[in-house]
Amino acid sequence: NEVGSVPLFIGELKNENVKHIDFKKKHEEALAWLQETHPDIIFGFDNDCVTDEAIADIPENLQAYNGHNYFLWGVYGGTLELGEPVRVDISLDKYTDEDIMAERNGLVPLSPTCAPWYSRIRRCYNLDESKFDELKEHLNKRIKENREEYLKNLDNFCEGFKKIMEKFPGIPVVCGEGVTYCASLNLTWEEENEDYWEIIKIMMQKYKELGLWGTIIKTNCAPDDPSWYLCKDKVKELNEMFLE
Repeated sequence: NEVGSVPLFIGELKNENVKHIDFKKKHEEALAWLQETHPDIIFGFDNDCVTDEAIADIPENLQAYNGHNYFLWGVYGGTLELGEPVRVDISLDKYTDEDIMAERNGLVPLSPTCAPWYSRIRRCYNLDESKFDELKEHLNKRIKENREEYLKNLDNFCEGFKKIMEKFPGIPVVCGEGVTYCASLNLTWEEENEDYWEIIKIMMQKYKELGLWGTIIKTNCAPDDPSWYLCKDKVKELNEMFLE
């Protein structure tokens, strides 16, 4: 999973220079062993981005490819996402980054790469539900104003998937993560926004035309995701359209 980040994590956790390690070769050796040991299982290779640089590092003996496409990630800019001034005050400040780190210690490596995730988790844990209407209004405006930017992001990722399929003809290529990121099950903005679903429909059409073997529809499709009952018809329609 997200093998493009492996050198970064190893370098941080062991505090050593990993530039001399040929990770492509290491993955090829690992896949060869897995394929020989478990010939009845198809092993996938997972990238957290679909860029030319990432494609160059893909092992030549992979059997399936899983790419991530968070092309709508930026919609939470100024609210849940980091790096921008907070435009809507949605925080109760019940938890600190230190609280989140203490809770997750042992589950996720404590490294500089992980630090932003503690802040994202904190923002989601601290959501003030009395501010949800204001937050939804901001997000509705943001997705409408930045629609073309998000669709351009989608097209860029589709080009990446296309290059993968050209380099490794015949292997299953899927999008196994993407769109935004898990915020809060109580924040049903995505489920309620028609612009969001229109963009997701465009994504599904593009993936189908491209020839992907499979895809997610939205970031959190676990059994507790509210879209299963709030948007049952939309989810069913998109599944049927892709599988048709």
